Amino acid sequence: MRSIVNCARKHLTPLPRASPISADTFVGISSGQATTFSGLNSSWNAAYVLANADATRSPMNVELKNVAKTAMVKNARLLSGIIQNFPATTNAQRIDLGLSQRGTPKVPIPPPSMSPGITVTAVNGRIVSLRFSDPTDPTRRGKPPAVHSISVFSFVGDEAPIETRLFKFEGTVNTMETNVEFPATVAPGAKVWFTAFFANPRSESGLACAPISAYLQFGGDMPVAA
Repeated sequence: MRSIVNCARKHLTPLPRASPISADTFVGISSGQATTFSGLNSSWNAAYVLANADATRSPMNVELKNVAKTAMVKNARLLSGIIQNFPATTNAQRIDLGLSQRGTPKVPIPPPSMSPGITVTAVNGRIVSLRFSDPTDPTRRGKPPAVHSISVFSFVGDEAPIETRLFKFEGTVNTMETNVEFPATVAPGAKVWFTAFFANPRSESGLACAPISAYLQFGGDMPVAA
């Protein structure tokens, strides 16, 4: 709001007469509205001087200064809303006044076009540690651009199913590493499979990666990949 107030004081005190919109308005503000703001601005300036001068500084003058400032800021907010919504206001004028631009199209983030790389880094009993990677930049430690999350799936069996729907959903993570713990009903030595896919901030998913496998252990930590 400080930038709006400063620009309002710059442009509306006095009102520019050579306006590209009309002779009587400047980005939707009439000469009467500009005069009102100019008066509030002058009142605040005078009150500020009194409240800060050694000879006139007093609790009453400080309070009058605060009241004058509140009135000026309230009017500046009103004028900024009028300017922002005025049909002929251009984005160049909005920038000059410290207002947000209008009509700038937001480009939606598409679903990820690639599948994550996936590696088993360790198996500790029934817990399997996984690491994901960006296939376009395998050394990157963070998620690829525009990727918000990674959905992880598992399957227990000698062969990975062709259909992704037969995998069990293990959850969604926001980091490039995770652990998957299998229940006690899955026997030690069982072969397990994993697949995953990237998703954008709107939870639109990309393609699942090719499944990889590991074997659950009877206990202890077995490193698999560096």
